[in-house]
Amino acid sequence: MKVRGGGTEKWKAAARGLGLPIAAGRIERIAPILDDLAARGRAALDEDLSLVEPAGTFRPAGNARATAAAGRSKADADRCAAPRSGSSD
Repeated sequence: MKVRGGGTEKWKAAARGLGLPIAAGRIERIAPILDDLAARGRAALDEDLSLVEPAGTFRPAGNARATAAAGRSKADADRCAAPRSGSSD
């Protein structure tokens, strides 16, 4: 749910939209804190992460398109994904 605007009315509308039973007086007291959190969250999400190296990638076993893109055959991917003999799983 996206609510435009600022202050108390924005948070009241958000609470109503989510079906949260929060009294208007409580929302009025916490609105400045919520506004600050929203602003800080927006600033953190606006950071350019394009130059940050990813920690790793996820490639599900058995996904033919992913294994082909990685230059492996499906048989190789299945062999790598198969549990090892003697494992405790």
